[in-house]
Amino acid sequence: MLKNLPNFMRGYVRIKISGTQKEKLINRFASRSVSLWKITLDKNYIEANMSLNDFYNIKPILRNTNFKLRSIKRYGLPFIINKYKKRKFFVFGMLFTLLVLLVLSNIIWDINIYGTERIDREKVIKVVKEAGLTIGKPKFMLNFKEIEDELYKKIGDIAWLNIYQKGTSINIDIAETVIKTSETPPNIPCDIVADKEAIVYDIVTLKGVPKVKAKDVVNEGEVLVSGEIDVEQDGEKLKKYVHASAKIEGKNYLYVTVEQEIEETKKAYTGNIYKEIRLNLPLFSFNFIKTKPNASLAEKNEKYILLNPFVDNSKLGCTLNKYKEYKLYKRKYTIDEAKKRLQKKIYENLSNNLPADSRVVDVGFDYTFKENKVIAHGVATIIGKIGKNKNIEILEIK
Repeated sequence: MLKNLPNFMRGYVRIKISGTQKEKLINRFASRSVSLWKITLDKNYIEANMSLNDFYNIKPILRNTNFKLRSIKRYGLPFIINKYKKRKFFVFGMLFTLLVLLVLSNIIWDINIYGTERIDREKVIKVVKEAGLTIGKPKFMLNFKEIEDELYKKIGDIAWLNIYQKGTSINIDIAETVIKTSETPPNIPCDIVADKEAIVYDIVTLKGVPKVKAKDVVNEGEVLVSGEIDVEQDGEKLKKYVHASAKIEGKNYLYVTVEQEIEETKKAYTGNIYKEIRLNLPLFSFNFIKTKPNASLAEKNEKYILLNPFVDNSKLGCTLNKYKEYKLYKRKYTIDEAKKRLQKKIYENLSNNLPADSRVVDVGFDYTFKENKVIAHGVATIIGKIGKNKNIEILEIK
């Protein structure tokens, strides 16, 4: 096909030349650099393909000879253009249809949201609409990062989300946070302390005295909000103890390393299923029915039936084996394909190991190569709740 493309672009014809001494005519064509291909020789005529330019230039060669020339078929772009030159509306209609299809295929026609149980789906749709994701909008005008940031900002129960395009649809996968109940009753004075090492991302104190601010590095057990408040009464400074309450989020990093082989051995099931029945006797066993070829590869599913269930440790029984035949083949990935598979593995790992009340806001990838493997090092930036209640021990002075 590609080999014939230059001839198709220039145009060529299938010719038929009648007459005698055909070999002499072919030699004359060769001396004038006239190219012929797919030549058919007969007693009375010659058939061959010839370029359109040569077709117009061979008439002087045939002059004063007894050969008759005529074209049988015409091929190529010049003839197609000439054919549709008088059918301008048809050509315009085809081009217009292709243009419309191209435009429509680059417009969003559907928005799918998955994983919402507590979160109101209509609220998600409203937020993404305000962020610029609407049905009928061109794909190139969308910024998925801005839409993710808006969802994290306006919907607090999202632990992790992924926005991706599939055809003319936009899919939004959402993982909701796990609800934790406070272990300390609201009438018991307590502090809020860090339950892990983190960088303070945001702190909003509702009750109590904040001891840290955003961007501070805190260690596990460090007081974030104190339930001990200084109050003044009748000119005297007193201590008041309250149940500290605050919304505190910290930033942490989760590191994931996964590998992908450039060339993998994979299974391809043939659809053939073989069955085998083996009779087991106290002294020996033998195959009662066997249909699996010895040379074939197959996955084995074994089921044992005890023929004498009333005797413990009975060796009298029957084994039913079912074999699914498969063949092994080598699957080789390009570097880009391997990277995409590694990114998918990292996202799956993050989804399975994401701490409760946390969300992923950014994932960075770094790749190294070792022999036949691509190794991906993923660094996920995680935002999550870092505070827990700790009861205040109030010492009574007697």
